[in-house]
Amino acid sequence: METLPDTVDGPRGGTWYEFGEILDFLNFVFRSSVGRKPSIGGDYPHLYNERNVHNFRHIRVNGRVISNVSIYPARVQWGDAVLKIGGIGGVATDPDYRKHGYAGTILAHCLEYMDRELDCDLSILWTGIPDYYRRWGWEHAGQNWTFFIDRTTITYLPVAPTGEVLTDTLDPRVIQAVESLHAARRAGVVRDRELTEVLLNIRTRVRCAVLMDGETPVAYIVYSPGEQIDVKDCGGDGSAVLGLLRVVFAQCGARTAQIHTPAQDQSVAPLFIERGFAVRANYSGMLAVLKPQRILEAYGIRDVTVRPEGDGWQIQTSTASVFLRKPDLVKLLFGPERPPEIGHSKLPLPFYYGQLDHM
Repeated sequence: METLPDTVDGPRGGTWYEFGEILDFLNFVFRSSVGRKPSIGGDYPHLYNERNVHNFRHIRVNGRVISNVSIYPARVQWGDAVLKIGGIGGVATDPDYRKHGYAGTILAHCLEYMDRELDCDLSILWTGIPDYYRRWGWEHAGQNWTFFIDRTTITYLPVAPTGEVLTDTLDPRVIQAVESLHAARRAGVVRDRELTEVLLNIRTRVRCAVLMDGETPVAYIVYSPGEQIDVKDCGGDGSAVLGLLRVVFAQCGARTAQIHTPAQDQSVAPLFIERGFAVRANYSGMLAVLKPQRILEAYGIRDVTVRPEGDGWQIQTSTASVFLRKPDLVKLLFGPERPPEIGHSKLPLPFYYGQLDHM
């Protein structure tokens, strides 16, 4: 009997009626096939929802979903600089179709789609196999800090100021406090009220504590509870944030805690450093630069010109003209390592994409 050739559909975005099927596919690849509960929708609800299904770029073979890359469009801020960013998650291929280039085809498609259709300045992803993504232009960049606390050193943190501690994430005061204090920080993903509610109430395994002075929010932390507390997001007065951590640490009966900050943080990081706490430097993620000139201008840098050339970029400053490969341009703009061929007093640029917004 003659075998019919495969019919390939995509890469393309999903439609509302395909949402459940694609989510089932991702839960199979990342959860149930490795013995975990099918929780991916609740783990990353800001990415996996019906309104974002058109950004689930996928391929079908003979009508069946066999590979997918999900995009989360957002805005990321540092001070006055606001960039459009495409977060990458859910890079998955059915085990029966691996090693045939399907995921790579979608990734190349996603870069063009984020550039031309979503008008993104850059893209970010997180992975344990960086060499795979480097071939498309993603490179480790930026720097975050993680501070570590245990049962002895928790007492070295400031005591929380007097006030009411709110923990009910359905309380409108909690939502408003987290939204306003995060906005005042001016670092990380820009969130509105709806996104704040999704992250606090739909995302799994997170809790929140807010310190109030009357009707005024002072500080908040969003964390995963347990013997090790993982503070994924915080805002407000630095001393009050660490005081809240002391409160939550005691309530959870925790043994250890960790808290993530930007490397350039001026809130809680200086308080840890002056007390001599252990810190680990981590990359912000793997970044791919799509619109370098617009990124520079967003940060107020107007004396550097970047134009595409071949498989890289030509960089022109007042003192140098250098060709850089795509990964080297990422390092030039966001560091922390710096290409030796060229320098600028305002580079690398500060950048932060917080743990709560990961996917």
